[in-house]
Amino acid sequence: MNLPEFAKASEIPPDVTMNFIPGYWGDNWWGWYAEFFYPAMELLQTAPFIPTRGNHEKCGRGGYGYFLFLSPNEPDENEDVLQCETQSKIYDIKFKNEQFLVIDDSEINPLNKGVDHFIPGECPPPLGDGEYYVPLDQPLSDEASIDNIKIYTEHLKRMEKYSQNYGTNFYVGHRPLLGLGCNEGEFVTLDWTLQQSLGPNTLDRISAIISGHMQ
Repeated sequence: MNLPEFAKASEIPPDVTMNFIPGYWGDNWWGWYAEFFYPAMELLQTAPFIPTRGNHEKCGRGGYGYFLFLSPNEPDENEDVLQCETQSKIYDIKFKNEQFLVIDDSEINPLNKGVDHFIPGECPPPLGDGEYYVPLDQPLSDEASIDNIKIYTEHLKRMEKYSQNYGTNFYVGHRPLLGLGCNEGEFVTLDWTLQQSLGPNTLDRISAIISGHMQ
């Protein structure tokens, strides 16, 4: 069926909504409409937003829709069909006095699958004054981790270069760069791959980091 055009999401009758949304899913216009564009319709009419690619927009999930609807990167003019890139370039969004630096951190291969596969457990108890925990490191254990670090080292070098242009810079990524998690009662770095890719001055001119992934 074709969905009639309405000015606002609130104007779509409940019977139309119920008949339309449940039957449409997947990495195509109907899936993206049902899961994102329809729920966000009134918001998108009110304010601009900056999309950032996450693990749900990898090429095996929603990646083609991301590049079709949300990515600012231009498709290859020599290609006849849309291509989903495993990694896309960092891009900057400039305002008068600040800029947003957006990184594609959708494809990460951390040791033991990382934060999404931590074993639930209580976090360590608080320490006394002057005492602190050191999160467990994840050693380089496989070629995938090593290759990932090489890729993100280059990404973050570009971010450092872009950050020289403004005094106020916001890092925008899906994964929490400096976050911690608890795994079997131990503190563990959430995104060790990204942390290992940081240079000594990468974040010197970053005013704040905006990320998601973890609730």
